[in-house]
Amino acid sequence: MLHTTAAQKVVKDYNPSFITLFNNPSKYLSNTPSNNLGNRHAPPKVNNILRYRPGQIIAFEDDMIDYLYEIVTGTVKTYKILNDGRRLITGFYTPGDIIGLPTEGVYFHTAEALTETTVCCYRKTQIEKLMDSNANLSRKIFKMTYHRLRDAYEQMVSLGRKKPDERIAAFLLNCQKWATVQIPSQNIIITLPMSRLDIADYLGLTQETVCRVLSKFKRAGLISLLRPDQIILINSSKLSRLANLSVANLSA
Repeated sequence: MLHTTAAQKVVKDYNPSFITLFNNPSKYLSNTPSNNLGNRHAPPKVNNILRYRPGQIIAFEDDMIDYLYEIVTGTVKTYKILNDGRRLITGFYTPGDIIGLPTEGVYFHTAEALTETTVCCYRKTQIEKLMDSNANLSRKIFKMTYHRLRDAYEQMVSLGRKKPDERIAAFLLNCQKWATVQIPSQNIIITLPMSRLDIADYLGLTQETVCRVLSKFKRAGLISLLRPDQIILINSSKLSRLANLSVANLSA
């Protein structure tokens, strides 16, 4: 269910994001020569934090990009509604990701909070001024945009050429960002914030196909299902071969 009510604005203790740091680094970093993230002072109060409930819309497709939203906590899904009413999920955003890149034109897709989510909100003009005056920030924004374009290309290849088993294997491996536990046997436990229907709409499959392939992987000893939203990756190397992914793909 979609919620279009306004997000709750909060002021909270917040470890500064890289944009906040570039905006006023001396306020948040110690004056030691290394000036790395480990040398921060106590987290400041940040007043441009918005809190969204699951189902609330952060940005609408085709609206002009006036703001950029950096994910602080939670997960956001982005999607497009096709002319025939079908939904195509285009991505999942996690802490550190930014919605609204590149900054020209309109939002490519609708962004909806998948879980309880907080975002740091910036005016586009503010970011553009920072980019004009700070080459390091410009490089970081460029790198983030590049990774999003690369993900979109890989998704296009997956939807156009890969079989369901290959798509789901690749998806599970890429979901290691949601890993909650690393156990001694090297098995990885991931807690998925999205539903089976969300996975299906992201991979261009039906919900039934997603459930069938996951059951097939379980019988083959590739995964184990603790709960519907919690999966253990038992044999990541076999999943990687099935997905035609290299180690570089997974670590990039």
